[in-house]
Amino acid sequence: GENDDLRESAIQVLESCVLWCPGEMQEFTAQIVDISLNYITYDPNYNYDSEDEEDDEYLDDDDDYSDDEDMSWKVRRSCAKCLAAIVQARPELLCDIYTRVSPVLISRFKEREKSVRLDIFNTYSCILRQTASSKHAIVPEDE
Repeated sequence: GENDDLRESAIQVLESCVLWCPGEMQEFTAQIVDISLNYITYDPNYNYDSEDEEDDEYLDDDDDYSDDEDMSWKVRRSCAKCLAAIVQARPELLCDIYTRVSPVLISRFKEREKSVRLDIFNTYSCILRQTASSKHAIVPEDE
């Protein structure tokens, strides 16, 4: 609903700030990563952990939030794009990205919305490209 539109817009602003002002945003990067990791899993109408193969995959507990008006996918997509911006703007954070961001992205490969899933794949691809081209590659310090 309305809150999802606000969340999407706020995360898009953070993405732009990270891309255009990486130095100024440096002290906020950890918080932005935390926010993005939190909301990239935000899907109030769907239970990904359900092992039941019944048709109750969609949660009907919240009558105020139907699947027809579910715009949470826009929030998840914005988070994926924001994380990709951080990967591009802050290559020195690759070690942290591999330990904190990578496992969450991999867990989101099961995303139900195709457009979000594609952005998640793109973000992970961005991590791999950055690793291949980075002088900050993950190498033990004693080598």
